[in-house]
Amino acid sequence: MTQQNDCILMLNHLAQEKKKKGEKVTNGTIGMMYLDDGSLPIYPSIRSTLAKHVQDEDLIYSSVAGEEDYRHLLINWFWGDHFEEALTTKNMKVISTLGGTGAVSIAIRESTLKNGLLLLPSLAWPNYQTMANCNKAPFVFYDNFNEKNEFNIEGIKELIEKAIGKYTCVSLIINDPCQNPTGFCMSKKEWSDLVELLNEYTKKISISLIFDVAYIDFADDISRKYIADSVKTLDKSITSYICMSFSKTFSFYGLRIGALAIYSKDKKAVEEEDLDCRMLARSYWSTPNHMAMNSVSDLLHDEASVKILRDDIRKNKELVLKRSKIFLKEAKENGLSWYPYGAGFFVSVKVKYANKVADNLAKKNVFIAPIRDDVLRVAICCMPTDQVYGVAKLIKDAQ
Repeated sequence: MTQQNDCILMLNHLAQEKKKKGEKVTNGTIGMMYLDDGSLPIYPSIRSTLAKHVQDEDLIYSSVAGEEDYRHLLINWFWGDHFEEALTTKNMKVISTLGGTGAVSIAIRESTLKNGLLLLPSLAWPNYQTMANCNKAPFVFYDNFNEKNEFNIEGIKELIEKAIGKYTCVSLIINDPCQNPTGFCMSKKEWSDLVELLNEYTKKISISLIFDVAYIDFADDISRKYIADSVKTLDKSITSYICMSFSKTFSFYGLRIGALAIYSKDKKAVEEEDLDCRMLARSYWSTPNHMAMNSVSDLLHDEASVKILRDDIRKNKELVLKRSKIFLKEAKENGLSWYPYGAGFFVSVKVKYANKVADNLAKKNVFIAPIRDDVLRVAICCMPTDQVYGVAKLIKDAQ
């Protein structure tokens, strides 16, 4: 299966270069949130906080795991009190990472190191495949959806069954909610069915679960409960890796700041995994971004600041939803087909010869990334609302 990886960044760079030359460009490539005026949604409270953190204590090395204050505040921001007990009992440990990418990469390495097989969604952020290759982790793809456009539990079951006897363990990546590149969000029943499946098969093969929740702040709050409840109802033998990022939440894309939470009902397993992951982090990037951690901690310590941030994120979520409704309405009018969309940055349109379609669009200065040979990923997050109009028709005509 051919998956395009750096083409997303390449196309975004090309679009940006043309824009600098004064050309009119529609850029639907990159997973970054832009407001309708073309600026990042980094509000004055955030910018002023960042500007303060250039003191010595911001520029020195932190610990490998990052500041304890930051890690505690991050869990509280993303999960409220869902994991408060787990943190107290040490069934959960957290380390700071270089963005969500750093968290996922460490989780892949750690969970597949001992003859493990990685299960990747066939419709996914292409960098998963790159991380698997760089970490020398063997992988196979599961189809995201069944014939009813539901999460494909049966497909995962079949791959686990095939792995039994060939591999010591399997590690499953779930990117939810607001899955990249489809925007799909799993239902309560789909989460429940997945947990039931994994709890059954862990009697036959060791299982790890990697949750990539990079877009969780752009989903309905109920998604947090679905994931937290699922993690806490997994069998004692299953280790969960929860990969979090402040890139999408605060538009801290270039600051590379996130975290990896390790959870299990087996405290000894958590201790061992935490130590291993710290050593991996030490070897990959030494220590996390101290300035970014201190800035986040500063922002999240103040209740008034948190209220403003929550309101800002709500507005961003509403803006993305507005754009998605425009695009999907016009997609339907133009006879396009797409994968199930619930929320988030992207819509995935089904096309034949996606690379050819993308090339035809680029000739008109419309840049959309071919995420797979038969899929275009439309990044509505970075397109001003007035530019969303007409894109579906252009995709239709480019085929």
